[in-house]
Parts: sequence; C-alpha cells; structure tokens
Amino acid sequence: MKHYFLFLIAWLSLSLSVAHAQLAFTGRVTDSAGKPLEFATAALYDSDSAFFKGSVTDATGTFQLDRVSPGRYTLEVRLIGFQTVRKPVDLRASEPDLGTITLTETGVGLSEVTVTAAAPAVLQKADRMIVRPEVYMLTAGKNAADVLRQLPGVIVDANGGISIVGKPAIVYINGKPADLTGTTVEQLLKTMQAERIERVELITNPSARYEAAHSGAIIDIRLRRDESMGLNGTASASYYLKTTGPAVEPSLSANYRAGRWNVYGSYGGNMGRYEHQYHNVNRYHALDVPLEYTDHGVFRPSGTLHNGSFGVDWYASDSHTLGFLARGVRYDGGNINRTTTDIRRLGRTEVDSAIHAPLTMDIYNNNLSLDLNHVWTPTKQTRLSTDVIYAYADHNQEQQMVLHYVAPDGRELRPREGKGHSVFQKTNVWLVKTDLEAPLPASVRLETGAQLSGIRRDNNLRGLTLATADAWVENPRQSNHFIYKEQIAGLYLNLSRGWGERFSCSAGLRAEHTLQDGYQEVGDTGFTHRHWELFPSASVQYTIGRGQSLSLSYARKVDRPSFSSLNPFRFYESPTSYQEGNPNLQPSYRHSLQMVYRLRSYSLTLSYTRTDDMITQEPSQDDATRMQHYTYMNFGRVDNATLSLNVPITVASRWTMNVNANGIYRNYHSRFMGSDFRKTALHAYVDFNNRFDWGRGWQMQLNGYVVTPRWYLARRSQAYGSMELSVEKSLWSGRGTLSATLNDPFRWETSHYVLRYGNIDNDGWAQSDTRYLRIDFSYRFGSDKVKRSRQRRTGAETFNDRL
Repeated sequence: MKHYFLFLIAWLSLSLSVAHAQLAFTGRVTDSAGKPLEFATAALYDSDSAFFKGSVTDATGTFQLDRVSPGRYTLEVRLIGFQTVRKPVDLRASEPDLGTITLTETGVGLSEVTVTAAAPAVLQKADRMIVRPEVYMLTAGKNAADVLRQLPGVIVDANGGISIVGKPAIVYINGKPADLTGTTVEQLLKTMQAERIERVELITNPSARYEAAHSGAIIDIRLRRDESMGLNGTASASYYLKTTGPAVEPSLSANYRAGRWNVYGSYGGNMGRYEHQYHNVNRYHALDVPLEYTDHGVFRPSGTLHNGSFGVDWYASDSHTLGFLARGVRYDGGNINRTTTDIRRLGRTEVDSAIHAPLTMDIYNNNLSLDLNHVWTPTKQTRLSTDVIYAYADHNQEQQMVLHYVAPDGRELRPREGKGHSVFQKTNVWLVKTDLEAPLPASVRLETGAQLSGIRRDNNLRGLTLATADAWVENPRQSNHFIYKEQIAGLYLNLSRGWGERFSCSAGLRAEHTLQDGYQEVGDTGFTHRHWELFPSASVQYTIGRGQSLSLSYARKVDRPSFSSLNPFRFYESPTSYQEGNPNLQPSYRHSLQMVYRLRSYSLTLSYTRTDDMITQEPSQDDATRMQHYTYMNFGRVDNATLSLNVPITVASRWTMNVNANGIYRNYHSRFMGSDFRKTALHAYVDFNNRFDWGRGWQMQLNGYVVTPRWYLARRSQAYGSMELSVEKSLWSGRGTLSATLNDPFRWETSHYVLRYGNIDNDGWAQSDTRYLRIDFSYRFGSDKVKRSRQRRTGAETFNDRL
C-alpha cells in the first residue's frame, strides 16, 4: 500500500508543476465614461450563431473566456440599461487580450426591462445528451427517480436496473457516483427532490476520466446552484393513492450563506406499503411422469426510508474552498410473501398437490459517508480538487420461510419444513482522490487525476431450520462467513485541443491496478485476483456548418465482478430455486464506438459495443429434484449496435413534444448451458413526452414509452410500456405548486417472459405496483436571491453497481 501513496505523491508533484500554465482570452467592459461595468455578460457564438462560451465581468469590468479554441467567433456583450454590443472576433493564441468594449446607456430602467430565456429541453453535445427537467417535464413534488424514468432513451426495469441505448447505466450526482457502499441508488433517488435538479447528462461513451469499471453509460444528475446571500429552501410532500395502500414522501432542502460560510442540508423520506406479483411456470419433461410446477406469489414490502445530508463550505479565499459533506440513509422495514406452488401432471388442469410457502423478512439498513473536499483555483482555467472519504454501511436481514405440503383437499402430506437465514453484513470504504484541470501551451487542455481506494466487506450468514412448531435453530450446513477485500489504484490523463472553429479532438489513457481477495470460512477456501491494465479513449468532432456537426468517440472499459457474484455460497430464493456466486469469475471488457450527427436540435447516434467475457447468470435445472439454480459465469462475446434518433418538436405555441426512438441489434456467441449458443436479435424502444402550457399557471404533461419484444440470451421478453398524465397549477406567484399524476392507468408495465432452452421450459409474468394516483405539493421559502451550496464534485468514485 505504501507504493500506492508514493505513486499519489509523485502524481501531485507533477500536477502542481503544470498548474500555473495559463492561457485565456480576456477583455474589459466599461461605460462611455470609462467606468468599469460589473455583472455584464460576454458571450461567444460560433459561425452557426450557436452559443459557445460565456462569462460575467467582475468588479474591475474584466471577463475571461476559458477553454476556447482559436478561430472566428461573434462576441456579444450586454448589460441591462445599456445597448448590446455584437461584433466578430478572431481569437488567436498569440493575442489573448480582446481589449476594452464600451457600452452606451439606453436610459431604460430596470422595471421596464423584461428578460426572457428559453433553454432547450434536450441538447445533444458531442459526448453527451443534456436534458433540463424543468423544461422537459413537470417536476414540482416529484423525485429524481421520476425524472430518470422519463429521460429520452432511458429504460428502468421492474428490478430497478437502468439502461441507455442497450447499455447498463450507473447514476452520478454532480459528476461522481451517487452511491458509495451498500444503499441502492433507487432509494437515494426516491428521496431526492426533482426541483433540485438543474440538468441531467446522459453519457453513453465515457472517456478515460471516468473509472474504468463504469463500462456502460452514465446518468449524471447535476444539482442547482444559486448566486447570493441568505436563507432559502423547498418543502414538498407527495401522497400516493393505490389499491395496495397509501404511501407518503416528505422532503425538505435548505441553504444558508453568510460571509465566507455556507451551510446546507436536505431530508427525504418514504413511508408506505407496496406490492409485487409474479406468476411462474416450470415444466419437467424428462421425468417418467412429466410434471408442471406453477408458482403464484404476492410480495408486499413495507417500511420507512430516511435520507439526509448536511454540508458546510468555507471559502477561505478567492482561490481556496474547504468543504465537508455527510450523507446518511436508514431503512427499517419488512416483506411478507405469500407463494403457492401447484403441482400437476403435464397437460392436465387438476392439481395433484401444492406447496404453500409463507415468507417473512425483516430488514434494517444503515449507510453513512463522510467527505472532506478541498478545491484550489489559482486561475479561472486551473482547478485542483482533492477528496478524502470514509463510508460505512451495514445490512441486517432475517428471513423465515415455512413449507406446507398439502393435498387438493387441504390435508398435509408430510411434516412442515422451515428454511431461513439471518444475515449481518458490514462494509467499510476509504478513498483518496485528486483531479487537475489546467491549460497547456498551444491551446491544449489537460485533465489528469489519481485515485486510491479500498473496501472490506464482511458477510456473516447463519442458516436457520425450523426444529419445532415455533423454534428456529441454526443449520451449520447452510451457514457461511464470507470476507471480501479490494484495493484499486488508478491514474488518468486526458488531452484536448481545437483547431479553428470547426475541428477539435481529445485523447485519454487510464491505468488501473486492482487487487481482490475473498475468503470463505466454510471449506476454508479463498481466491486472489490481480489486474493491471490500460484503458484508452479518444474523440474527434467536426462542425460542418449550418447547425450541423459530426463526432466520433472510442473507449475501452472493464466490468468487474460484483462482490455477491464472487461469493460461492448458495442463497435460496424459493422452495425450488437458488443462486450462487463463482470465485473464478473474470472481468468483462468492452470496446465502444459511437458516432453522433447533429442537425440543429435533432440528433442521430450510431453506436457499437463489443463485450468479451460478459458477466451473466447461467440457469441450470435438476429434473430429479425439480430445483433450478443460477450461477454467475463469463459469456464469450456479445456484439451490440444501436441507432438512436431524438426529435424535439414545437407543435404549437403552447405544445412541445420530444420523441426518442432506438433500434437495438444484438449478436450472442458463446458456450451456454453446456452447448454452443448463437443468437441474433433486434428490438426497439420508443418514448415520447408532450408538455402543454395552458396559461395562468396551468400546465399538463403526457408521456409514455413502449418496448418491443426482445431477447436476452435464451430468454425472451414480450412487449410492454407505460403512460403517465400530470396536471400542475402554480400558486402564490410561483412559490407554491400543486399537481396530480396518474401513472400506468392500464397496467401496461407488466413483464412477460419465456425461457425454453436445453431441459428448461419456463414462462411467467411479473407486475409491480405501478398504477397509482399521486398528489404533490411543493413550496419555496426564503429569498429567490439566496446562494445555494456550491455544486460539490465529491470523490465518491466507487462501487454502487457492484454491491
């Protein structure tokens, strides 16, 4: 480990040596008397009159335009009460001073000025799509999870899995992963106010700057900032009306700034009952008397979720900021599952026998993360950020399932059996991370960073057996103690440059060393994995003209096995199924190519991804015992190609629409379930969003999506979709908002699946608690001119998708 710290110190020394390399285009704004003007805006526009870069003058009237490639632009300088100046400029590296721009007073008072701005709801950049939720959808009273489900091209499945253009996605907040240890991202998002979100960036081909393990897409949620002093905040509450019982989501966020100190915090909660139903049929054709097992279950989770954060920023000087941020999540709840398995001879309707399996589960989760952050900005173009983080999470779960074997008339055919377990799991994480952004000579932009992290996860599982009617005892054969340790050292370097106003490119390289150790007390077995690898990335962009641009990018990434996928112990999910990890699992690698063509606000994206040794679960069935189990394995090769089209439409002055269509092609080739497996499949995903402004504070939104039938390996899912209708009314000059939302009224969001391969013949459906009527109310208090906390760029560069 000492070598890792020496490595970090050496990198910091190199970073500091280049931190003073400066290149900027500056200018000065004055009135006709030569007096400097503060708060004037200076904006650069490219040859297509598209906004490119902006800045605001300081007390001396000086503005600075950062990270601008030399070339021809249009410079616009404006200030309320003065005539706007707009002129062509030719920016050259040898002449960074744009001189003095003089503004002439117009004699118009501030009360006579009306300022309007229309930020686009969806904007396609070279490397990402940017969505502004407040323009794209109605956000009052909603949470971040609602926002994600409505983003263009984003699919959220019944299990909370998120994907974009066929790639699995990880959620970021302010440029860093949303979760550090064990709390699910969905819990965090359900307790975050949607009104706190300024924009969401959909990054489908991340560069070397991002951790190599984030091999799919990234959804980066950027929270709002504010500009001045005082106190403000937002309080909101949501009430769900459902057939399965009500649910409540209260939330509060507040910020106070005075002098050089800024204090902020937030709270979000979720209390209620939910329901998930499933129906599953397994057929056993190889038996002397073929049988059919039909499972029908109702899963009813209920509990209380609390999510809170508290932060302090100290602006020690104009260039140094020290911050502290604490986040905590607690969940107390339980699940009640009622499952009935009907057993009959294949082809008959009469039930021969049944298994009733009531299941109860108690769950307690705690999560705490502490982040100390320092930011140094010696110039407007140079930024050095360092984070030191510690996080802790524990998970307590007790599950008991009693099996009743009964005849059709209700008689018990044999004594009851009880299976259960008690789990205590704790996770400790530490992380040190630093990032540098600085200009270099010849208009080159440098981005580099280093990261050291470690994690220790201790999973202690005690198997339980029902000894008597009410007595549960430990079963040593079903008990296990698994300890996992991981250390990662990473370093990245990214260089970017522009040539003129039309062409720019970037190239990056990330190096990572990973050490994984796992030990299982049962059987006294363990494993050690070491990986040292390089992950390159590159991109080029060309501006064609007339609102057109073309970009091409490449990246190599890795998908490391999750902690649970390496644990070789068996975890029973039902009377007839279990899953187990694989300690010999190897990382999966992805090569991704992406091309984006943009025509004004329309965009067309073509992407290709090749995945080698994809990590997935392989099903297997024992006909004699009628048991199915799922084991993690490396699948040979998967080719994925996607064509995406995003079209924003202004139908009328009060009606805007956005349509996003995706066609996805997949080709599977590997050994699977004991034989050669080849499969080619094509499916499509289309979503739409309509927003209506009726005037006088009334707005309406109608959105939905549809997914055509699709294949994942040998499993086929049928088509499904959903629709949502929202109506919103603003109150009290916009400080209050009342809204009502009807979600999935026709229950289209139901998953149907079929798996027929080898000796497995399985089909079924699953349906979550998606049909509801929700009433939302939110109220903004305090001054509208209050400066919120700075947009934290914390170092939570880790493990949420692997826990």
